[in-house]
Amino acid sequence: MNTITNLFEMFKNVINELNNFWNVYNEIITTCNTIGSYTFKDVYYKIPIDSHVYVEVEVDPLNPLNCPKFNLHGLPASIEKFQERLNEINPYLIWSTDNSFKENILNVFQITTLQLQYEEEDPEHYIASQNDLNCCYICYDQLDTAIKKQTKLCINEKCDALYHMSCICEWLLNSGSTPMFEHLQGKCPQCEEDMLVALENFDLIKT
Repeated sequence: MNTITNLFEMFKNVINELNNFWNVYNEIITTCNTIGSYTFKDVYYKIPIDSHVYVEVEVDPLNPLNCPKFNLHGLPASIEKFQERLNEINPYLIWSTDNSFKENILNVFQITTLQLQYEEEDPEHYIASQNDLNCCYICYDQLDTAIKKQTKLCINEKCDALYHMSCICEWLLNSGSTPMFEHLQGKCPQCEEDMLVALENFDLIKT
């Protein structure tokens, strides 16, 4: 009998925790101008914080009131100030359970309002801007595109993002990609197009 009672109490606790998550879910989709459509099972949400930048937030279903994880999307020139902001502060110290989710987003990124919509850059301007920057889209350091093994070109013509091999391999590994036949498969961090990266001459992977 005690076992059944304990299981029932555990079940009630889980339901209570999920109720908090569902409340946060409703708040996000009704107040944060989210990009795309979502269901109760989703934990990732795209929120436009600039006309050409959106932040993808990951909410922990078991701790939905805590500060989420942030992943910025957009051209490096557009997201630079927001990335610098994240690097300068500790979002976990700014995030407050006394504020709404929207208020916390505004405080973290030091903005006064959320964008009504996210607009992709014009493809020609997009590629031209990237060519001018000539930098890795992960670490933002300059790279030598003449050294083929140091860069990986995204196959999406509208993206065409460049990466240091070490940066993109580490990114894919941290995203859960498992090396198979000396390759890593995953998504481009910039446009989420499928990527297949060869690991030859790359010593990050130890077998």
